[in-house]
Amino acid sequence: MRAGSVVLMVKAYNTTHTMTVNGQAVTVGTAELKFDVVINSWPFQNATNILALQVNMHSSSEHYDLGEDSGT
Repeated sequence: MRAGSVVLMVKAYNTTHTMTVNGQAVTVGTAELKFDVVINSWPFQNATNILALQVNMHSSSEHYDLGEDSGT
């Protein structure tokens, strides 16, 4: 692949959510990271070859959401 063919974008978000517990307002703060991988100039002969991407994650809460999109 040519230089610049793979782009990694990392976005960080801090959010808060307020809920009522036992009649009292409780605010919970969360952090979210979003990783976007963009591949340009697909180097393979045909579109049936699929790229494998391995992601190893660890969190104290063990909560992950993973989304996949072809971008087309």
